[in-house]
Amino acid sequence: MVGLGKTTAAQRAIVELIRSGALGWRKVAVGVTRLDLADEQCRAFRELGLDAMVWRGRGASDPRAGDPEVLMCRDPSPPADAIEVEQVVEQSACKVTRDGVAHICPLYATCGYQAQKEPARRANLIPTAHDTLFHIAPHSIGGVGLLVLDDGFWAAGLRGLDGKMVIMLDGLRPTLATVQCYTAANREHTDNTADLAAYRGKLWHVLANASDGPISVAALRSTELTPEMCRTAAGLEHRRLRNPSLLPGMDPTERARRIAKVMPRPGEPWAPPRRAAAMWRLLADALEHDHDVAGAVVFNAMTENGTVRALCLRWRADLRVGWGGHGRGRGGRAGLHELSHPAPRQNSFDEPTRKAQRRDQTPQRGRRHLPADIQDRDGAEPLLRQARRQFPFIERIIGDAGYQGPKMAAAVQRTGPWEMQIIRRCDQHRFVVLPKRWIVERTIGWISHHRRLARDFERHVRCAAAFVRLAMIRIMMRRLARCSG
Repeated sequence: MVGLGKTTAAQRAIVELIRSGALGWRKVAVGVTRLDLADEQCRAFRELGLDAMVWRGRGASDPRAGDPEVLMCRDPSPPADAIEVEQVVEQSACKVTRDGVAHICPLYATCGYQAQKEPARRANLIPTAHDTLFHIAPHSIGGVGLLVLDDGFWAAGLRGLDGKMVIMLDGLRPTLATVQCYTAANREHTDNTADLAAYRGKLWHVLANASDGPISVAALRSTELTPEMCRTAAGLEHRRLRNPSLLPGMDPTERARRIAKVMPRPGEPWAPPRRAAAMWRLLADALEHDHDVAGAVVFNAMTENGTVRALCLRWRADLRVGWGGHGRGRGGRAGLHELSHPAPRQNSFDEPTRKAQRRDQTPQRGRRHLPADIQDRDGAEPLLRQARRQFPFIERIIGDAGYQGPKMAAAVQRTGPWEMQIIRRCDQHRFVVLPKRWIVERTIGWISHHRRLARDFERHVRCAAAFVRLAMIRIMMRRLARCSG
């Protein structure tokens, strides 16, 4: 319910709690839906006399720059590479001392992410976006004594809703190549490898004979797997990755070479450790509470080499250690239905979006979203960086004449080892119908009359495809009716 004064009452209660000294040296963290709402909360608490600052992630816009395209992290590629191989970003991409030698990112002095650390140490209240709470709390924040959450915070922790958290079953087959574990010094760990192979072997008896749908808890129990075994296996999955020894300021070519050295060769069976660990945690929860694994669904996946058996994962992540509740200093959590005056929910199947270019229409919840006044070439580079992380196998980018020129060519070269192909309608200075393109443009013109295909876009591709088919069915039925009449 909106307008009951809950926000004002909560703000005053937080101020009284901090001033009473009951939290000691610990701080209050406030989680809200978006960073612009966090800015509003920060201003409100400052007016009440608190030292408040907004904590922003590396992928957020830097408010100091005055340009929404300038991110807190000036070079997001090294942090993305560190996350890919499960290394600590601060030590692999920002600043670290190894063997008496300091390795520092060349953009460290101008980095917005680093600049916010000192204000965070001084602040006693830190608003931030919900998505941040599902990542490890930075040490510069210190201990959190109270975490205040806006409604719907759990939605930021949902994983796999886009259908991309998929593991090919061949990657879970218990062979030496798929279960080999290593020590911190990149040496083979025989005991961990044997344990993971045993757990994978039990699971393989279920997966090899599983029909389409959620994994059956009865089938899991028949293999004598226990929740404790599954949780142990989840930890062992992370041991399969070797340390590539990434360093801040490292040449991109050398960084890519080291990552390729510890990752499997293209085409080899591989279960990404994070996804495999999430799968084991889902299995542990199902065994513990005696229900089928609704978050792990076996299905047939279409690939370049044909249809293969795969596992689609969906789960809810937990709040990370350090943000209160489970974190340092025995913090607590408090829920608040409406801390930031969110706008009333619109009647649509998905989140509404404000005006945005067609290339980048996604809901504003930590994902890439550009205003309509950003030109195509200016908005392409952040989109390409995001695409490189999600689809590293792309070799060619196809664009129209709006993406030509040296600025776009430089952006393509900076973001990945791919090439740009510009498609022009016709080399002649007159209108010529290109058959295939005309079919696409004509169809888009037809279906754009339908609201769900023109404004309120779907989150999932399969839902959008269903609405396209429904729109075409409607068009065909109307034309058939006219012909028969």
